[in-house]
Amino acid sequence: RHGLAIERGDTFLYYTGHYERCFNDPDPDKWWKDFAGLSRPATEHLADLGVMNIGCEAFTIENPTEMFPDSEEPYPSHQVCKERGLLNTENLVIPRRLVGKRFRFVCLPLKLRGGTGSPTRAVALLDG
Repeated sequence: RHGLAIERGDTFLYYTGHYERCFNDPDPDKWWKDFAGLSRPATEHLADLGVMNIGCEAFTIENPTEMFPDSEEPYPSHQVCKERGLLNTENLVIPRRLVGKRFRFVCLPLKLRGGTGSPTRAVALLDG
């Protein structure tokens, strides 16, 4: 939509406004249920394009209707990432001013023994 080509090795961050809309909302259910996410086919498409990391503002990259244990395949986008060797970075604050721009994404996780995830320091490095 913004005319940016997705290149092999890219991190694909998608902005939905979720953080701005829900973080300080007094209704905590909005944070857990009111967000857009990726379906299995969308995640597979990004993997086919050579993306190495998918990131979002919500607590999961999944479409919320597909992530719960009573769904046919819980957390299908996570399954694709596992199968295809992709990373996923969640709970990001993605400033609106980054939308439609290419930048270097640097994400520094803590080294946790036995963990499958970590808090990170994520930054965007813009040219010029």
